[in-house]
Amino acid sequence: MQAPYNASESALGAETYSSAIADARNYMDWLVGTFRPYLRGRILEVGIGHGHYSTRFAKFGSYLGIDVSEASVTLATSAFRLPPSAFREMQFARCDILDRAQLRGLLPDGANAIVSINVLEHIEDDATAIANLVDTLKPGGHLRRAAQADHGSGLTAIIGGA
Repeated sequence: MQAPYNASESALGAETYSSAIADARNYMDWLVGTFRPYLRGRILEVGIGHGHYSTRFAKFGSYLGIDVSEASVTLATSAFRLPPSAFREMQFARCDILDRAQLRGLLPDGANAIVSINVLEHIEDDATAIANLVDTLKPGGHLRRAAQADHGSGLTAIIGGA
């Protein structure tokens, strides 16, 4: 069993994310497809890792990808620089979702859709993280997550599963 995420540890974001996902195009398309009914307007991806989902999510709205790791943000920003005409908007930023003010500062008008893939189950204070994300949703917005396993964190009970 993997230990809960702790922001004070040195291995964050891209350092812990498998680069193999870049070649898993069918898997990424399938997973984003499961989120598709909820993707519109302002879309927030929590925990971008290498950023490989960003272009897929950005097709459906104004995209902001965040990560607690500055290295992940730098990597995604340089790797996924696209012509402005390709997407409505695609941005990356460093943000700790345990810091409500920082999160709201990036999204003062909120988000229509918040997605997280294999991230929330690694955050020790997942209840605070979820509460902050829910606080960031616009009325009628959706918080969706995908996780390999729940590990007994209680996230499924909090947000109703993926």
